[in-house]
Amino acid sequence: MRRSRSSYFDAERPRVEVIPMIDIMMFLLVFFVVISLRMIAGTGVPMELPSAASTTQLVSATITVGVTKQGDAIIDGQTVDLAGLKAKLLALKAERAVDVVLSATRT
Repeated sequence: MRRSRSSYFDAERPRVEVIPMIDIMMFLLVFFVVISLRMIAGTGVPMELPSAASTTQLVSATITVGVTKQGDAIIDGQTVDLAGLKAKLLALKAERAVDVVLSATRT
């Protein structure tokens, strides 16, 4: 069967081979990971870090203090004045360590 003259000059649709491109990208990824791990290990300075002989568990309390636009403090949904806030924080501090989180309105 003969091809017609017009089909001889028609360009075939180009094919993009993806598999070799994926192989090259994986090779480059592994290459750069291995090189970067060696570079990180080479920059370290040998040290003798201190260690503890015994440990103790610190018990801490987290309290959230809200501040309104008017300057009022809110703890556990109740509005307290500054003297009450100070007394509450000092009472918690006497029992254990206290982590205070402040939250306020935008303006």
